[in-house]
Amino acid sequence: MTSGKTTYGQLLAKRMSVPFFDIDHLIETQQQMTINDIFLHHNEQYFRLLEREILIDLLERMTPNTDCVIALGGGTICFFDNLQRALSAGVMVYLSTPKEVILQRVQTFSNRRPLFLGAKTPEDFERIYDATMAERLKFYSQSHITHNPEAFSIEELISKLQVR
Repeated sequence: MTSGKTTYGQLLAKRMSVPFFDIDHLIETQQQMTINDIFLHHNEQYFRLLEREILIDLLERMTPNTDCVIALGGGTICFFDNLQRALSAGVMVYLSTPKEVILQRVQTFSNRRPLFLGAKTPEDFERIYDATMAERLKFYSQSHITHNPEAFSIEELISKLQVR
């Protein structure tokens, strides 16, 4: 949900000299359509199944002691057994980007976010954000590390990861 997973993930992978994978990008490449188009031409359940298949495939291809960075979609860990898979595969980081930052981003890029397609006013965006976070926080809070990318540097996150 525009927390910076892709941007931050790419930067983290580069700094750590490890491969980077973005679940949403892999789905779009595989399906040859945008996430929005997948939601429009199929439905959320179809998308969530694709997301799970990609996650399982990525995790199965990882060999023991092979590090990488995987940017999960904002809702990935809220479905099926994805949370348990992510937690057991490595160190899961929740980017706790401030609400104000996310709302600014989604209002700029709402046409690329299925969750916010119907939003028209700042109040609409905030209502959708609040409802979504109310559902997702119970999953996000189980992450190994919570990191606010607006308040702490990438180096600080790398230090936290090295301790684990």
